Amino acid sequence: MPVVVENGTVDGPRRPLGKDLLRNGLVVLVVGLACEAASNRSDGQPSARVESIPPPSPTVEATIIATGVDLPTGITVDDAYVYFGDGPKLMRAAKQGGSPEVLVEVEALGIPSIVVDGELLYFGALGGGLFRMRKDGGSAERIGRSGNPRSLAVDDARVYWFDGGVHSLAKDAAGDASAPEGFVAGDDAELVIDQTHVYAHGGERIWRQPKQGGDVEPIARTGHFGAELALSDSHLYWGDDIARAVLRWPKTGGPLELVTERWGLGSSLILDGPWLYVVEIDTTVYRVDTRDGRAAMLAPQVTSTGGLANGIGLAIDGEQLYVAVLASAFRAPGGGIPHVDLTRPDAPMPEVEHRGVVGRLPKEIEGMRYEGRAEYLRRATVYFTSGDPLPQDSNNAIRWIVGSPELEGPVRSGAMVVKVVVDPQVELSTKRAARVVELLRGEVGQAARIEVIEQAGIGDDVRVGVDSGEFAQLWAAGG
Repeated sequence: MPVVVENGTVDGPRRPLGKDLLRNGLVVLVVGLACEAASNRSDGQPSARVESIPPPSPTVEATIIATGVDLPTGITVDDAYVYFGDGPKLMRAAKQGGSPEVLVEVEALGIPSIVVDGELLYFGALGGGLFRMRKDGGSAERIGRSGNPRSLAVDDARVYWFDGGVHSLAKDAAGDASAPEGFVAGDDAELVIDQTHVYAHGGERIWRQPKQGGDVEPIARTGHFGAELALSDSHLYWGDDIARAVLRWPKTGGPLELVTERWGLGSSLILDGPWLYVVEIDTTVYRVDTRDGRAAMLAPQVTSTGGLANGIGLAIDGEQLYVAVLASAFRAPGGGIPHVDLTRPDAPMPEVEHRGVVGRLPKEIEGMRYEGRAEYLRRATVYFTSGDPLPQDSNNAIRWIVGSPELEGPVRSGAMVVKVVVDPQVELSTKRAARVVELLRGEVGQAARIEVIEQAGIGDDVRVGVDSGEFAQLWAAGG
């Protein structure tokens, strides 16, 4: 039960402490010594019993299929092969191992989308168009002149893609389309299909439209240009960078639901029955149960090349999760720090080193332990000096609450709870919480609801947040 704070006072019983989330494979073992009332020692002195938290949840290392790959975010699989892009080349590699081979090379910058359809492959090429070819090789036919055909999907009759909007054409269209004039950089929208509708994301909105045409039905607001979408029989799923969560919407209509807070800028997702796989920008892989939101780390990192991914592509089959990581870095000619001499009009540009990786890992390993959803979405931190009950600066926390257009109204009216989070192991935690509550209430007014909750291990500072589910629904519904 949380400690409810009204009018700057603390009242109510303390909530039992919860376990900290285990992240990035780092675990702190907490060892406690307890004296037993009855002892078996011959000298009659109490003996010590050592207790510890369980060992970390096991993780797995990815098996690398290809390295040094250029723009490998397009990826798909069939029974025998994994297919992925490497710059203008469409590659395939045997799922059980072996060197990748080139299926075809087209005039394009990259291949961001690939789909298998029986014995055929459809793929979109940046600046090259929409192509069709046989899986066993041969030439590729250009069936569409779209400059940036992303997020391909096929049904029995048509192929669908996004390029500034939703497009489709017959799968058996003639392969004589002319090359596009170029492509629009940064247009990274997405679509998925079911039997009746196309679901799409573009700009800041997610919507759906009947395949045969008709009215566009708005579903939700999103906060970035590259929302990841996935469909089950009953729900549409997507990740939202502003809500910092994966959300879902019932296809029959109804309120939005929070699935997991395992999401951030640059993350990617894929759905497999009741299980959701999320790969974060640092290539940490999580397995999430969509039925209750519990999550476990599957792999701390897909690639050890260092840095963050520029893009992530995912595919899945009965046993394995396949991950394509787009990564690159500048390299100075002759070594040294990459730079451009702006005093020279003909200054050489740093070389680009492609560090893309394609790998696979099992979808589940024995002994995985799942943690429940977080109790709050962290919005800011109020910093304290050790031993001092007064904060160094609280303006940051207040600004994130009061200065946030999507939060100020619901917080002032009491529609959304503000959570003040303290470490109960810190001696001054109660006084610090009361001080932060006092400062917040002076800004948001007496109608605001503020709760103080405890989380061990966060140290001297006080965190300020909101309920993850409340904020996600408020944001996605449009405020």
